[in-house]
Amino acid sequence: MALTEQDRYTLSRMRGCYSNCHGDFEETTGMVSSALNMSAKELVATLARIRGESVDDPEYQELRPFWPEDWPM
Repeated sequence: MALTEQDRYTLSRMRGCYSNCHGDFEETTGMVSSALNMSAKELVATLARIRGESVDDPEYQELRPFWPEDWPM
């Protein structure tokens, strides 16, 4: 399934935050969830959904290497 505009925005916020601070997963999702006005738990669920729905999407595959391999996204 192709990424939605909201999915792209969420991933771009994750990428930008991690690129700037290189925090761990919890720190990064905490900052991004606050910026997106959602709980960290909601953001983690969103990232899991994106991964599940878009794992074969070329755009997702292009973005995925920006985060550590052990991140569940």
